[in-house]
Amino acid sequence: MRRVVAWLLAGTVLLCASAAQASLQLRLKTDGLSPAQQQASQALIDEAMQKLPPSFIERLDRRIDVGWTDKMPENAYGQASLVSELDLNSNLLASLTDGSAATQKTNRPHGTVRREMLATVLHELTHIYDRARLWSKDERALIQRCSRQNSITGLVGLLMEKLVIEPAQNAQVVTLIIITIGASLVVRGLVQIWLGKATHSLPAFSGDTPIVIFGASLLPQSLWVLGVTLAIVGALGWFFGRTLLGKAMLATSHNKLAARLVGINTRRVLLFSFGLAALLGAVGGILVAPITYTSYDAGIMLGLKGFVAAVLGGLGGGLGAVAGGLILGIAEAMTAGYISSAYKDAVPFVLILLILFFLPQGLFGTKNSERV
Repeated sequence: MRRVVAWLLAGTVLLCASAAQASLQLRLKTDGLSPAQQQASQALIDEAMQKLPPSFIERLDRRIDVGWTDKMPENAYGQASLVSELDLNSNLLASLTDGSAATQKTNRPHGTVRREMLATVLHELTHIYDRARLWSKDERALIQRCSRQNSITGLVGLLMEKLVIEPAQNAQVVTLIIITIGASLVVRGLVQIWLGKATHSLPAFSGDTPIVIFGASLLPQSLWVLGVTLAIVGALGWFFGRTLLGKAMLATSHNKLAARLVGINTRRVLLFSFGLAALLGAVGGILVAPITYTSYDAGIMLGLKGFVAAVLGGLGGGLGAVAGGLILGIAEAMTAGYISSAYKDAVPFVLILLILFFLPQGLFGTKNSERV
């Protein structure tokens, strides 16, 4: 009888111990660290644990090893590897140990090196959480709602053309632009009612571990953006150059009256054009949402930047728009890195002013001349 009681007590202790361990544990890898470095690193880890919500700690029930590495770009603070390791940049260890990291200023949003390191730990833990697919029911429902929204975007484009653009008939271009802006405000308000004002995140297609190329860090999702963009540009080039419908769309865009005189159903072409534009916008939203996050008004700045990229490359050509987008992205990244991230969003507006003043046809556009 005593043996049975002893076994029951032992089993109870083991169950309690396993239940107590069924939560997030951050373990510092102490190899090669001095006592002072271990103490400073552990203090950073403990502070990060205190900042995490209890539900986050409970769901991410695993041990994650936190260590320091010198195999990281100089401007990177840290990154998570797979779902059980988190590496920090060893170049920052000295300032963390002597305490200067708490006062050393940076050009990043959190102000000091230590606050940036703390934010990096929390940020990378969130990536591990996403990779483990530990979303709650509400979060899963949100992702499904966003997917459904992207799937019906093409129908929204068709409805907008049928209900908003087609009644305007032969209105001037400026009038049509004003009409579409008003329609976009209505759509934005409906999305705000549907999804709310909060910012939402979607998981990346191939993880969030940066790829280092010649000392520069590149997210795998960025490669998806580039690859799909090139594929779409190639498909559109074939569509407009090889199919009757594509050629009809080009003819309608150049001269609607002439296209109608040669037998092209311009109403159907316009309807298809708006549907195609909406579908391409949906694909773009799916691709960039894991990088930029998404909200009901996320399209405002993205739309402005897309317009600047198109004008920069030269309106009328897909390759010019892609080149303009690359130039704009590099300019934004260099401004954020060498000046301040606070001025990054001002770059497109400076570029559009310079282009309109000195090169209205864009970098790859052609000059148009009209006989008088």
